[in-house]
Formats: sequence, structure tokens, C-alpha cells
Amino acid sequence: MAGIRKYCFKARYGLIFVSLLVVASIARAQLPDKEAVLQTMIKVNDHWINGHIDPGNWEWNRAAYFTGNMALYHTWPDQKYLYYASVWAENNNWALKGGTGTRHADNQCIGQTYLDLYRIEEEVGKIEDIQESIANMVNSTKKDDWWWIDAFFMAMPVFTRLGVLNEDDRYFEKMYDLYQDTKVRRGLFNGVSGLWYRDENFDPPFQTPNGKDCFWSRGNGWVFGAHAKTLQHLPAEDPHRAEYISTFQTMAAALKEVQRSDGFWNVSLADPEDFGGPETSGTSFFTFGMAWGINNQFLDSASYYPVVEKAWNGLVSMAVHEDGKLGYVQNVGKEPASSQPVTYETTADFGVGAFLLAGSEVYKLVGGKPVSPPEAGENLALNKLSDFSDQESQHEAVQAVDGSALTKWTAGTFPQWIEIDLEDVYNIYRTEIIPYQNRAYQYIISGKASSEDDYTMLVDKLENTNGGIVLIDTFEYFPARYVKLTVTGCYDYEGDWASIIEFRVFGDSPALEVTSAYHRPSFRFFPNPALDRVFFETGNHSGGSLEIQMWNVQGQMVLHRSFHHENSPADKTWEIDLSGLKTGIYFIRILDENHMETEKLIIK
Repeated sequence: MAGIRKYCFKARYGLIFVSLLVVASIARAQLPDKEAVLQTMIKVNDHWINGHIDPGNWEWNRAAYFTGNMALYHTWPDQKYLYYASVWAENNNWALKGGTGTRHADNQCIGQTYLDLYRIEEEVGKIEDIQESIANMVNSTKKDDWWWIDAFFMAMPVFTRLGVLNEDDRYFEKMYDLYQDTKVRRGLFNGVSGLWYRDENFDPPFQTPNGKDCFWSRGNGWVFGAHAKTLQHLPAEDPHRAEYISTFQTMAAALKEVQRSDGFWNVSLADPEDFGGPETSGTSFFTFGMAWGINNQFLDSASYYPVVEKAWNGLVSMAVHEDGKLGYVQNVGKEPASSQPVTYETTADFGVGAFLLAGSEVYKLVGGKPVSPPEAGENLALNKLSDFSDQESQHEAVQAVDGSALTKWTAGTFPQWIEIDLEDVYNIYRTEIIPYQNRAYQYIISGKASSEDDYTMLVDKLENTNGGIVLIDTFEYFPARYVKLTVTGCYDYEGDWASIIEFRVFGDSPALEVTSAYHRPSFRFFPNPALDRVFFETGNHSGGSLEIQMWNVQGQMVLHRSFHHENSPADKTWEIDLSGLKTGIYFIRILDENHMETEKLIIK
């Protein structure tokens, strides 16, 4: 009976204990290091991109996502993020929903990414439409367009950046007129609470079902994020800057007081009983704003660092799925009751964008600076074109290896090829192709060590049916100086032109001797395929330290172990635990001081 009572006690109270432990651990946890923050951002954004190969339309929600995608790009400039944004802009013809005559802030949010892309490569056509749309408003006397607070995030950063770009203070004055109309005439800012009503429909006497003022979390998140993004670019001498700062600080103080114990904010900021529970989009905007405020000395670190700490750790531990999906996002709406219920599975593009904005500032907060992709990702093919089959004027073959996601090599008709001279023999193991418009090109990749050798096929994608932002191929180590990409056709494109944005090649130092599938191995792994463990047998290895690396087909290291092998005529066998890895194909590297082997392992 004691055992049964003990079991019942656990069954009844186990969930409560687990919940308390999660909350307690979040409260105690420090912010992770900058590498962990960056990897979480990458995981979340890559999951979104991989599930949305078509970057989408010009609506406000996708435009809000791309502000986060570009924040990640400016933190970690992987060309695929730039390319994803560029394809989106090109698909929309650098235009606005509603045309240049639109005054609707939602339609102008896309201008933030157009301006980001313009800053990277200045071509007037990229910002002509957003310039005209905002100039039309600046040159008019109308100032009552922003009837809802979301408009601040959508349009204020655009007004500010265009004012700076054009060196024209009228942009700042018009923005302030619009801001004041929303804040004062419409009465959407409650100076006592320090929070905002979403629109005039929610001004008092409107109340939540529990008799509280209705301050919608994401609506206030749009406002808080807008202040941060505006202050980032607004000139120091602007006469209204002090008011923006004061309002930002007032909001921060109010938000600090209503943060949940798990780090999130409720959808209804003044009424935790009004659809209470974790919500990611508002929480991400608040985290972004507070981290930005600390980083730029507008908020006191001692007071607000713990708030950011609890919020980021809550988001990562509760909302980020193992595969990178972002949960607990309230979908499109205007109030706490919208798009309910909010669950671990609910997600949306603008929520991902907000999370990436938050991560970009948390990364800085823990000492991170904008970086290049890690050394392991060095592209050996960069600017090393040696030959090609054909090319179109203004889309030359050299543009396939120029490191830019804004140029491309184009040639017709199939087949077409380019050859790369790495200028030394490298042990290559991975290639990446960025295809134009995410096309499912069919191709082969070959390599050879010298100009006198015949090419050996390394990748056979002659029957490929899958497109994507990046087509990644990983193979067993092969010593090569020359690498050839031959495009033979396309599964989802009726034309006969090869159009490649970038072709990349990755490998290790030429000084390292490699044993691969092309040589005889001296180690073995068994069983293969494996389940939850595999045995590693060293064979005739003469002794010393050994290093084991396991890589997935995306080129990510998922396991690392070190072993010390004593000199002995007998074979030595070790067991490696695989229980934390997903089923699939992996590549195992075995390294000692001057030798490397690679084996393919399948986990069932």
C-alpha cells in the first residue's frame, strides 16, 4: 500500500513539481554564452526557411519576419539569409502592396528590408517605391493615418531611415505628427499605466471580462520595438528624441512589473486571467527592446538585465522546439482573445522575426559582435573559377564564386558547367549550391587532385527533385584541387538555363593525410546500421590519442569524443552512445596527429 500511495502522490503532483522546477531553473539561470545564443537563432531561422522555401508575399506579417531575418544576417552574415531576403524582394518587384500611393503602415513595413538590402548594395531601384510612398505622406498635411499602435513598428523605422538617407528633417517631423495623433488625440497611451491601448475601440470604458484595462501584449510589443528601432537611427539633435526616450523608459518600467515568473508576458498585460499563459511574440519584442535599451545605455543594466535574462531563458527553454520550431506564438489578431488557444505548437512568421530581433540584441548583451561564419565554414571555392562552358552577359561564370547572394551565373542550354581550381589539394567533404529561385536543379559534382587526372564523381543528383535555398551535399573525404559542377537539367523549371547564385566547396587542410572510401580504412564501426549505440574498433592503430567526430548531412558536428589508445598488439574496442541522435545518415571522422579516416554510419 505504501508503494501505491507513493505512486499516486507522484502521479497527482508530478506535473506541479516539474512546473515549479522549470520556473525555478529559469529564475536562477544566467544568460547563455554568445555562441549558444547565436546557434539558437540559427536553428529557429533555418527551421522557418526550410519549411517556407517560397519566401512569401508582401504582407505585413512576412515583412515583420524579414526584419528579424536581416537582424540575424547582420549578426552572422551567412549568404543564405541575404539571398532569402533578396529573392523575397525580387519576387515582390521591390514594390509595396497598394502601390506607391499607399498610406497604410502595414504596406510600408516591407521598406525596412528594402533599405537593409539597399545599404548592402546601393541600387536606386530597390527603394524607389518606398521612397515615393513615404515622400507622398511627408508632402501632405494629413496626419491621422496611424489609427492603431501596430503602425509604429511598421512605419516609424522607415520614416527615420529615409530622413537620414535624404538628410531631410521633414521625415522626422511628419513621423512625430503621426505619432502624436495616435498617442494624444486618439488617447491610445495611458500615462498612468505606461502602456498602450491597441486602438480607440479598446479605450476606456472598454474592459477585459475581469474588469481590467485591456493592454494587448503584442500591440505593446510593436510599440516598444518601434521605439528601439527608431531611436537607433534618429539623429541626436531631433527635438522629439527626448520624448521617445521617456516613453520607451516608462514602458520598460511598466513591463518589468508584469513579467510572468516563467519569463514570458501574458497576452493581456493588466489581466493575467484574460487568456493567461506564455506568449512568444510580445515576449520577444519586449526582450528585444529591453536588451537594446541596456546595450545603448537607455535602461539601467542592474534593473533590466535580470528581466532580459529570465525572458530569453524562458523563450529558449519553453518555446523553441528541438528542431527549431518556435511555439507559443499568438497568431494574427488585435486583442488577447484573438487566435486562441495559444499553445506549444502555434507559430507564425512575425513571431519568428520578433524572436530573431530579440536574439540579435541578447547576443550583443553577452559580448557578441557581428561575425563571419565560423572558420570550419570557409568556402574554398571563393573567387577561384578556372573554366566554364558558357555564360550570359552580365551574369558571368565568375559570379557563381564571388561570395555574393545578389549576383548569379547564367548559361543556356543544358548541360552547363563551371570548374574551380582550389590552388592546392584539399580534403573536400561538402558542397553547397544556391540555386536561382530555389530551383530543383539536377547536377553532378566531380573532383580530381591534378589537371592530369580523370574526374571522379562525388555527387550524383541527376534525378534530383528537391529545390531549396541551399542544396547541400556531404560526401566522404576526397583529395581534390579541381572541382567541377555540371548542371544537366531542372525538375521544377521548364526552361533550359542554368542559373546558379553561388557554388561553395568545403574541406580540410591539405597537410592532413586522409584515408576515406577511396583508400583502405584501418578502423571500423559496428553494427552499421546502428540503433542506440555503436562499437568503435581501432584495428592496427599503433597507439596514442584518437579523436572521433560525427557530422550530420547538414554539415553540423553532433558528437565529439576523445580516446587514448595504449600501444598493444591487440585490437581495442570502445562503445559510443548514440541514444541522443536522430535516425539518418552520418559521417564519422577518426583523427590522430597526422592521419584522418572517414566512415558513413546509418542510425535506424
